[in-house]
Amino acid sequence: MKESLLREAPALLLAVAVTFGQTAPTEPTFEVATVRPSAPVTPELLMSGKAHMGKRIDKAYADFGSYTLKDLIAEAYRVKPYQVTGADLSHTGHFSHGTWTDNEHFDVLGKLPQGASADSVPEMLQALLVDRFHLKSHRESKEMSVYALVIGKGGSKLPPASDDYKWSPRESLMPKTLEDYAGILSGAVDRPVLDETGLKGKYMLPVFAATRAAMARDQGVLAPELAANGREDLAATFAAEATGASLTPALVGGLKLEPRKAKMTIVAIDHVDSAPTAN
Repeated sequence: MKESLLREAPALLLAVAVTFGQTAPTEPTFEVATVRPSAPVTPELLMSGKAHMGKRIDKAYADFGSYTLKDLIAEAYRVKPYQVTGADLSHTGHFSHGTWTDNEHFDVLGKLPQGASADSVPEMLQALLVDRFHLKSHRESKEMSVYALVIGKGGSKLPPASDDYKWSPRESLMPKTLEDYAGILSGAVDRPVLDETGLKGKYMLPVFAATRAAMARDQGVLAPELAANGREDLAATFAAEATGASLTPALVGGLKLEPRKAKMTIVAIDHVDSAPTAN
């Protein structure tokens, strides 16, 4: 009799909670959220600092500007974009570099529930992706070819970040951690870049050189978009730069890349729609 009661205890407790107007805990969600295609980000907007890009979270809203679907999934599951893979997508069949998952960008604005913490935003984003893009995924472990970002034999020559740094369109260096910089470099080369420098804190790094190399890698998509928007001059320049794109300006201060193998957790996408349901 006692064993029977012990087995039934969880169900009895849930029934009591429901009786007194309580419900079982649920995953956090945005109170309301909008998902819209992003406006094109041109090199001009990027250099002017007026592009709606990146993540901004305060006590009321979570704002993701010009995020690809792969970036949104990575943000939601607390991994890097290169840790997101998969197939069985609604109209492309493969989840790899160069597909719509990398090239179509979205703006997501979510209102946080009263008293919600910024730490719970990834889980809210997970719920949004499941609800609006019908995302289905699972985690697995995989060995991948990577580059290790390391310091060469001559030692680090990176200048530390300045406390009074103020961004300027003519400034080629920006304060970044080496981990963040490795993520930027990942978009410019053919495999993930992992920070193995051992350096902590922020340094003045050539972010725009790395970003331009990453954009040049995608010129096959971006150049036609620029031309379609009446910017044939930029499109031609962009395509020309892509043919001679190099990481040399981005690997300064004693930095270098070493090819390696690394085992990492992967978020494998079983299914995701190419467009969200209506707001």
